[in-house]
Amino acid sequence: LLTSVNLALHAQALLIPDVDYIVKGKNIKLIDEFTGRIAENRRWPDGMQSALEAKENLAVKKEGQTLGSITLQHLMSLFNKVSGMSGTAELAAEELYELYHLTSCVIPPCKPCMRIDKPDRVFIDNHSKDAAICQEIDAIHKTGQPILIGTPNISESERLHALLLENGITGQLLNAKNDQDEAHIIAGAGALGAVTICTNLAGRGTDISLGAGAKDLGGLHIIGTSRFESRRIDDQLRGRSARQGNPGSSQYFVSLTDKLFNHFTEEEFGSIKAL
Repeated sequence: LLTSVNLALHAQALLIPDVDYIVKGKNIKLIDEFTGRIAENRRWPDGMQSALEAKENLAVKKEGQTLGSITLQHLMSLFNKVSGMSGTAELAAEELYELYHLTSCVIPPCKPCMRIDKPDRVFIDNHSKDAAICQEIDAIHKTGQPILIGTPNISESERLHALLLENGITGQLLNAKNDQDEAHIIAGAGALGAVTICTNLAGRGTDISLGAGAKDLGGLHIIGTSRFESRRIDDQLRGRSARQGNPGSSQYFVSLTDKLFNHFTEEEFGSIKAL
């Protein structure tokens, strides 16, 4: 009984819809926090999945049984050769060596990066940050420069989309709920006047083509609505812009009430200047 109560409390208070999971087709779908995509064929173990199904008033399915398990480190050691490429692997070079005994090397791009990464803008609270983001998007949108806005989760992307609509700005929304439309939405994200609100799944590994005239306006501008806990995710969002030698720019908007700042002590806040 105690285990069931703990599972129910965990599901109710700690697992948040449109952040940790979504309900799709009468099923609970887990969201990968790093990619923003649905984690197919993945379930929470030890009764947690059943607790979530009960929370969302869905039919509680029979628990599966784990027949075997293996660590990622051991799995990778079974391959004769292991290699890979990533635009942000340099930040994890030490970790890759410690865990998998893999060395990393940097291959220079064939064309210089023309992206302008503007300093972060920091605000006291979310209300001030939201107002500044809407003001910035409105000003850039009036010039015709395409904008891609990265948010940390589905809930935040939908909230910002609604907020922009209230301010008279229409944009495309892309997250795990409509990931089947990703190719179509990303294909138009570089067009003149395009505004795209997304989670960190948007166009990963692809080049967002600039529409006619967009290059003359500075290319694709990236706005991050908060810093991610992983620096690699921050860089991946910025990397959507200024690809293949094209111009581009990026800027992050940060609030001192963002989840990331839970890791800071009260003394460390003293060195942060907010606008």
